[in-house]
Amino acid sequence: MMDRWKTQTLPQQLQSLALTLGVSCLSLQNLGAAYAPEHRAWAFGMTDAYDNLVGIRLRGDKTGAKWSVRGSHSVCFVPTTDADQMALVAEGPTDTAAGLSLGFYCVGRPSCSGGMNDLPKILKRRGVRRCVIVSDNDSPGLRGAEIFSRHIGIPNCRT
Repeated sequence: MMDRWKTQTLPQQLQSLALTLGVSCLSLQNLGAAYAPEHRAWAFGMTDAYDNLVGIRLRGDKTGAKWSVRGSHSVCFVPTTDADQMALVAEGPTDTAAGLSLGFYCVGRPSCSGGMNDLPKILKRRGVRRCVIVSDNDSPGLRGAEIFSRHIGIPNCRT
């Protein structure tokens, strides 16, 4: 599905999403964003620790509502860009796109409490030595970042 959606997504559609979100078109391309017409939503692939596509997160094109394609595993949003020794860890694909747009190597968790098993492996496999965990400024986001900070296994800080 993702491959089909990517080939059908027009550059103007991706540019429109980038403008709406305030991120670069390149960051969305690096995350493999594609328009899924049958869902009337934007699609973002989720990969496991071994770069297998195991899920698809959808974001409604008009409402911004979030859900996943049936049978998806909620794992991580990993860009196709080369990793740096330092990474940002964000919540969700659009926050990940924002980090990439700012020029950082950024990977995304599926939620404030997700990615606990796969993300440390993803970062290690890519040679990341330290990270900044960027959380939503709410109770679940801050709590999830604190727990992840203890779990990740590399030097980190939270914002």
